Amino acid sequence: NYIPNQKKQALDIYNFCLPETRDCIYIDVYGKSLREFLAITSQCKALIGNEGGATNMAKALDIPTFTIFSPWISPEDWAVFEDGNKHVSVHLRSYLPAVYQNLTSYKKLRKQTADLYGQFKFDFFKTQLHDFLNRI
Repeated sequence: NYIPNQKKQALDIYNFCLPETRDCIYIDVYGKSLREFLAITSQCKALIGNEGGATNMAKALDIPTFTIFSPWISPEDWAVFEDGNKHVSVHLRSYLPAVYQNLTSYKKLRKQTADLYGQFKFDFFKTQLHDFLNRI
């Protein structure tokens, strides 16, 4: 999902996809309002994305979610309804706990977000994502 002013970034990502993947993406389908977003989301089998409003709205609609937490966001504060089955989330701390040792505030990591995302490899949670997809 994206909002209208993010269309260029969405197209950039879309263009990185393989042709067979692009065939499964409806790039011009997006909600122009919160109501439209909720209507579209209510028709989805699942939502996969970063933590935030879209994920929480999908949970409110009882849509399964796979959430990728930003390295500087505390999952304990925002991992609502996570059950490891219908609602799954991943966080860099689970894979590189040394980064978080002696950390007094997640917000201190905010300026390092790009570097930390660079360390957050797909291979870390690939099996969890595949298992999630097989359950839905």
